[in-house]
Amino acid sequence: MKTMKGYGQFCPIAKAAEIVAEKWSIIIIREVLSGSKTFNALRNGIPLISPTLLSKRLVELEDAQIIKKVETGKLKPKYHYLPDEAALDLGPILMKLGDWGNKWAVSKLQKEDYDPRLLMWDISRTIDLSYFDEKGHYVVRFDFQGISRSLSRWWLVINREEVDICLKDPGHEVMLYIKVPIKVMTQIWMGWLSLSQAKSDGLIEFDGLNRDVRFFSKWFNLNVFAHRDGLI
Repeated sequence: MKTMKGYGQFCPIAKAAEIVAEKWSIIIIREVLSGSKTFNALRNGIPLISPTLLSKRLVELEDAQIIKKVETGKLKPKYHYLPDEAALDLGPILMKLGDWGNKWAVSKLQKEDYDPRLLMWDISRTIDLSYFDEKGHYVVRFDFQGISRSLSRWWLVINREEVDICLKDPGHEVMLYIKVPIKVMTQIWMGWLSLSQAKSDGLIEFDGLNRDVRFFSKWFNLNVFAHRDGLI
């Protein structure tokens, strides 16, 4: 194991912090525990980290026996990053840390914290795919307000097998258009604002057939912390 710069203390909290308190390390662990296996998937969940720093942190976490780098054989990508036993033990601790953040830290959110890249990535991996056909494309377009134009329009292309996230028009017919401020969509996703209340207050607009508008509430799932704090 490589030696990380430490606090010079035998305290278990200090020793743990030497590993997980390095910038981005705990977020990488969160992503791996959430099912991100590839380098690109990790970057989707952590869009602000540079590829160089991500590679460095992955090596450090592998040396600390928190993450396993496993060859996938002839498949591409060549490697998957999987949680080791130590990462699995961290899972409940991270959830409690998230509970604490939900209670004490989210009131301090800044404008730059409302990142549509993370929001769309999180939404995409919690969609209930059982409602969709195995073939074909169900397309939803999000138009976010209060964000830079280059990141304001997103498409989800969904079938039973997968969800593709697009920043450019994928060329398929759109079934549902959603117009909403990025802050409001984040609040809905996190369970801080109910979808029904947002619709009632005119904070979110749907454009599509009535069946597709109703369908949204079936496949759209909230963030895991929304279920933990009793808000839904």
